[in-house]
Amino acid sequence: MEIDGYGPGGPLSHKRAYDLLVQAESGSCASTGYAGMPAKPGAAVADITTGLYSALSIMALLVGRARNGDTGAAPAVAVSLFDTMTDIMGYQLTYTQHSGVDQIPLGMSSPAVAPYGAFDTRDGQTVVLGTTNDREWQRLAREIIERPDLADDPRFATNSDRCAHRDELNKAIESWCAQHDLDDIQRTADEAGIGNSRYNLPSEVVAHPHLKARDRWRQVGTPSGEISALLPPPVISGMELGMGAVPGLGEHTDVILGEIGMSAGQIAALREQGAIGPAYQS
Repeated sequence: MEIDGYGPGGPLSHKRAYDLLVQAESGSCASTGYAGMPAKPGAAVADITTGLYSALSIMALLVGRARNGDTGAAPAVAVSLFDTMTDIMGYQLTYTQHSGVDQIPLGMSSPAVAPYGAFDTRDGQTVVLGTTNDREWQRLAREIIERPDLADDPRFATNSDRCAHRDELNKAIESWCAQHDLDDIQRTADEAGIGNSRYNLPSEVVAHPHLKARDRWRQVGTPSGEISALLPPPVISGMELGMGAVPGLGEHTDVILGEIGMSAGQIAALREQGAIGPAYQS
């Protein structure tokens, strides 16, 4: 398994690659933030997604070998951060490829859908409301912000029309949200079948009641004591994925090298050469 920045055979193959660098090169930063103010998505999307693609590739090969009874050498797999990002940028790249237009990022809104975005509430919170089709727009206009005039206005009849007049729609939604508390807005949106969420800071997510109610936190040991950590995302019936202790630096070095066939003498030789660190002391 080989993971690199740009893959072999191209003019960028020699370059150093970090998550931000590859996100910029792949156009991801240009589709995030605002016009003239590009932004890197908060999560390390290139790094994490490349790891997932790599794991899926390995699993696919293992399943294929088991199914076909293969016993020969497994094929090599190479995944680059750049190829991964251009894959998950599929919508934006396809849109530009066939329209000749670079979509302008709109922060918490979507250049492809309207209304869709974040709005301040009366109690100082931020609600995110989203519509994805004409029926949802009609319900938002009539049942939430109570503006049948907007629902009947031909300027807002289709999504393309609404995108062209998004500023006027946003002002109407902003005005309504500013007169209502977050809980009331979300309850009304749920009743109308309109997607909604609360804009949270990381500190608010750590204390999120949904994570607590679903028992997603576990205590995990570390060299400095126990910490709270989230379970892995997959929920498998009748099984809980392991949450082992966080190892100290070099704690597993000898075990891993032993698993690949190195003897204690060979490991000691590597240690003398400075190729690996000193033996771990608990």
